[in-house]
Amino acid sequence: MSLSDNTATSLPIRRIVIVDPGLSSRMGHHYNYVRAVVEAAHRRGLETLVLGPFTTDPSIAEEFSWVPVFRIASYAPLIWDYSIPSSDENPRVYSGQQITMINSIVFADLLVRASPLCRPDDLIFVHTVLENQILGITQWLGSLIGDARPRSNILLRFWHDKPYIQPVLELCSTILNSPALRTRYSTDTMELSVLYGERLGKAVDVVPIPMPIPYASLTPENRAARRRFLPEGLHPDTRVVGYAGDCRLQKGFHFLKPVVEALLQDAPAPIHFLIQISDANFTEQMRASVEQIAPAAGPHVTIVCGTLSSDDYYVFINEIDILLVHYDPEHYAYTSSGLFTEAVLLGKVAVIPAGTSMEREAQRLGTGYASVANFSAQALGRALCRALAEYPVLSERSRAATEAARRYHNADTLVSYLIGEEPAL
Repeated sequence: MSLSDNTATSLPIRRIVIVDPGLSSRMGHHYNYVRAVVEAAHRRGLETLVLGPFTTDPSIAEEFSWVPVFRIASYAPLIWDYSIPSSDENPRVYSGQQITMINSIVFADLLVRASPLCRPDDLIFVHTVLENQILGITQWLGSLIGDARPRSNILLRFWHDKPYIQPVLELCSTILNSPALRTRYSTDTMELSVLYGERLGKAVDVVPIPMPIPYASLTPENRAARRRFLPEGLHPDTRVVGYAGDCRLQKGFHFLKPVVEALLQDAPAPIHFLIQISDANFTEQMRASVEQIAPAAGPHVTIVCGTLSSDDYYVFINEIDILLVHYDPEHYAYTSSGLFTEAVLLGKVAVIPAGTSMEREAQRLGTGYASVANFSAQALGRALCRALAEYPVLSERSRAATEAARRYHNADTLVSYLIGEEPAL
């Protein structure tokens, strides 16, 4: 059954409205996700509108049909004292009171700035919904009245199991389970589909992860010709091990220094580390760790600092043989990873946490990977040694898995699902 079957007016969807309070820069998941959906929608002849924060990079606002809605910068100081660096002792964990406050502001922002823009032929797509946004977004959808109410899809990418979240989700379920709202839930892992289906009492579809990867320019033949980040003169047998994305503790960035030092002394193959550093989530602990990597590794490490354009980012990823996605399994047990998906789509060998949705997806697709037994530098080092020792076999598996992976994980399939033409997984 398509979404258009759920409405009395049965208007065809003519515009996809993407709601993304986290779209701030061209780096990372938010920008690439939105760009992929916008491009796929335009290929279908659909209009798009992006609702983002006032702090969005102005060049993004020029690229998309974009409206500033969310006052993220104005309420952030009310929640955390940013003069105190984030650390293990000060992890900036939300409280129930803070969650309620942010949800209220999100609701007010949408009510005032987004409601007048909505049309009955819209599909409102909210991807990467966080616990401090979901109730505000749900209340806003519930406030859109009558025949002018658009259809909507809420994508749940993280599992929220804090005690104070349960009543929030119950309230969301009560509001959104009304057939008049014409809302569907979705997620991008089977594990979250099951968990949220039980929690919300409603079917939660599994949908693909869209990535705007320029495959034609990233073929093996073009790889050497388009090399931008690796130094000249690397031995042909050198394995390039890479890290990219946010420098967060949950992503194991602080393990890089001890692993680099250990592997360069006792690696089963010639090795070069290619590391991208984003300042966005730096703590002083991480900064000190990074400053010590280069002197310790000498010419065997290349560090790329700052935000990369989307095209440069994919060139960066393509220069890597083994991609480190060694995230904390406590935080990523059920959650997908855009970086891991990119590794699969580009035929890379990935180092991923054991027992997570990433490992199960790797097994489903047949891609080559090495699993990290626990969240520690020692376990990461052992997994990376296995990936290096078994690289020829693992790489062959990864390359063989790309066709099936690309058939599923693409923006055209996602947009077809959103407008009701394609069934979920």
